[in-house]
Amino acid sequence: MSSVRAPIAAIWNFFPAFMSEFPLMTSTEPPKVYKGSQERIYEFDFNDTLKLERKGNTYHIRNKTFTVKPGKEVEVTETVRETTKVRPFFVNITLVGYFGIKLSTRGDEPGSYVFCVTGLPCAHLKKTGADEMTFEVIGTFEEHYPVSAITLTTQRLKRRIKRMLRWLPTQKSNFI
Repeated sequence: MSSVRAPIAAIWNFFPAFMSEFPLMTSTEPPKVYKGSQERIYEFDFNDTLKLERKGNTYHIRNKTFTVKPGKEVEVTETVRETTKVRPFFVNITLVGYFGIKLSTRGDEPGSYVFCVTGLPCAHLKKTGADEMTFEVIGTFEEHYPVSAITLTTQRLKRRIKRMLRWLPTQKSNFI
């Protein structure tokens, strides 16, 4: 096991689809590919969560077994690089209960419709009973994780010994 700690992260980026008068909480498990977090369930509020980031550190664990032939020397080099993988995802949310639409101003637009969803009776909302409204929330899931590689460089010991023997006599002559 290497003593080098490398950063690892999971990032969800949401593109907001609506606003509501109460928290729209949902929970999900991280994709099976991502095993960097100790948390098994993530909770989101789709009203205000634009970016959810989980960061941590991990040790590089590489179990590599190799055989060295007699008369050879092997140099082992481990290189580590960071990799980012981005995958799109979408979530369908179905809401049942009271619904309404309010006209509100947003930014430099003269006015835009913003969905107002609530589970409580309000004066400006009509009861829709068991009617359902479905939204699709889209976003991206990013993974930042280290990738390590081991390189083996083999040298012949005989050549190395010959070079050392050539060097030794010249050194002795300088001292005499």
